[in-house]
Amino acid sequence: MAKVEKISSSTVLSTQEKKFQLDRVKAAMEHASDTLLSQQTALERARESISTAIDIGCHSKGEIRGMVTQLTEEKTTTNEEKRERIAANVEKVEAMNNPNANKKQTKGPVLVKKNNQQPNTDNGGFINTLSLTLIITFICGLIVGIAYVLFKMNVD
Repeated sequence: MAKVEKISSSTVLSTQEKKFQLDRVKAAMEHASDTLLSQQTALERARESISTAIDIGCHSKGEIRGMVTQLTEEKTTTNEEKRERIAANVEKVEAMNNPNANKKQTKGPVLVKKNNQQPNTDNGGFINTLSLTLIITFICGLIVGIAYVLFKMNVD
């Protein structure tokens, strides 16, 4: 953008030269945009191929790399015979790695939280106030007793 501003604010260049240079900058920006778009498409295709390779059952780095290469070639080749050969190889690898490939995986049961409509009268697991008071009183008495013994030991 700085280059565009520099060209447009230049007083040395004629309007034809400005137009020519701005057209060149525009073409360069379009080329960069196209390059980024093709790179993004290639990355997306690679991500999908890796995901497919893992879903097929490839475990090692070499298996995944080979399967990704085949899947990418299958998507980009124009030779129909080659595409069919690669598809057959992918199906063969999938059948070898996943004997249950014919079975489609389904989602497990969905757990739904239900609000309890009945009032909670059973306090199972909860401590009542009297028990809590007795426990706290016992612990405080124990602490006071230990402190008294330690105090007496230091005084003597």
